[in-house]
Amino acid sequence: MSSAQANGDDNVKLPIASPDGVVAQLAKPGQLVTVTPEQEKILEQTFKENKNVDELTITIVAAETGLSEKDAKNWFQNRQALWREKEGLNPNSRSLND
Repeated sequence: MSSAQANGDDNVKLPIASPDGVVAQLAKPGQLVTVTPEQEKILEQTFKENKNVDELTITIVAAETGLSEKDAKNWFQNRQALWREKEGLNPNSRSLND
């Protein structure tokens, strides 16, 4: 993961959409949220199981990861856009059917 920067501990700062397919969310405009490898594993596993997560799933994942619901929702939106782009679909669409 060449675009990630280590913090000196196990936390990694990730860009919004890196070329290697990893996506993180924004806390405030222009700032990156630190996503630990454990958080990333939970987020990616949930995304793998369901590309269109609902509000309840976001709430559960946020609680499991310690992220805010807003940050978890943003992560899934950004991850879905990257996935759609990789699949040759419109990355700006909010639905898998568009």
